[in-house]
Amino acid sequence: MSRARGQIFTVDAVIAVMLFISILLTFYWLDSYTTEKIALEREDSLVLGISHQVADLLVTERLVSSRSLLDNERVSRFFSQEYNQTLRESGAGGADIRVMIYDNEGLLLYAHGAAPSGHTFLHSAERVAVLDGKPVRVRVEAWR
Repeated sequence: MSRARGQIFTVDAVIAVMLFISILLTFYWLDSYTTEKIALEREDSLVLGISHQVADLLVTERLVSSRSLLDNERVSRFFSQEYNQTLRESGAGGADIRVMIYDNEGLLLYAHGAAPSGHTFLHSAERVAVLDGKPVRVRVEAWR
């Protein structure tokens, strides 16, 4: 039996096709990995920005009578309202938030929002303010 010229399934042709497919699959995997990583970093950055934005908004506009001087009435009203209303007023932009006010010794004075559990993108921002003549820390945690 003699070999015919131009045979399709020669050993070198099969190896070349397998190598070509392997290279294509490697590029596909690298592309999808890179795309996923970029999306995760973008989401992470968005949540970080939201935590800082909400903290700034609360300490400069929503809870204050003048810059960084918290108004007791506004603080009480904010921490007694419904969670969904808090999200709307704080401009959280689709992220869940938790707002807490601590005194100088770290004692929790106010807390609003559920504690996060099992979320990948958890960021927090803290701002210093004055409540009843004493320095306090306003902490905002944001996650998706």
